[in-house]
Amino acid sequence: MRPGSGRRCAAADVNSYVAEGEAITEGATLTFVPGTAPTPSTYVLTDLDGDKVTSTRADGGNGHLDGGLFRITKVEAIRGKAGSTVLSPAITSVTYTAAGNPRLLLAPTDAGAACTDPTTTAQPAGCRALEFRYTGTGAGERLAGVTLWAHGAAVPTGGLVDGGTLVAAQQITLAQYGYDTAGRLTSVTDPRSSQQVTYTYRTDGDWRPSPRSAARRPGRSATTTASCRASPRPRWTTEPTAWPLSARAFATTCPWTAATPPCRT
Repeated sequence: MRPGSGRRCAAADVNSYVAEGEAITEGATLTFVPGTAPTPSTYVLTDLDGDKVTSTRADGGNGHLDGGLFRITKVEAIRGKAGSTVLSPAITSVTYTAAGNPRLLLAPTDAGAACTDPTTTAQPAGCRALEFRYTGTGAGERLAGVTLWAHGAAVPTGGLVDGGTLVAAQQITLAQYGYDTAGRLTSVTDPRSSQQVTYTYRTDGDWRPSPRSAARRPGRSATTTASCRASPRPRWTTEPTAWPLSARAFATTCPWTAATPPCRT
């Protein structure tokens, strides 16, 4: 988020804000908190229900910065009441790498407890986290994989779930990404099912599907068509019904049918 990407409703209504291109306000308020060192400045967007989204100054500085970058770091969701007691909000938080890419997305427990870095600290039962792993540094940082961390409750001898007993964290790799020496994406793999899509590039740098992309599942294989020069960006599509399952294709945006050969390479 960068300041200045919207407009105020009226000079007298200092807390009303309308996004660019919108005609009316939704009743949300945007509050600037200048911060005092070492606490960076923030913008807090609050909707009519009281839910809040906090964006923090990316360089860690204080005060307002024209054109400065503010990243979303916290989302607070109102949880209502338990009897006459107002429950604390459920907090989802986001942390970033030094290069500014998301590193951890931390979801709260059902009870609203905040969760922290599962790679360094034991978490309460019910915590969930997405960890984004990278290869390279700085501008050369590339996403290498995504891992789900899940903490639950143990089942004791009696067979009943004990919500106070923490199970060792489950680490489930959801996706892995490969790159060539130029930093271009070459493969996307789901290690849970061994499905994989691979990518190659023409000498002019445009993307094209591999001749035999391996979207593999047990007992099945997949191939890809050649790419259109005029439309290098592909999309998933459904193959003609006459094709066998073993010939599922990753087709390009160029029009063709089973009776017409695909576009030239």
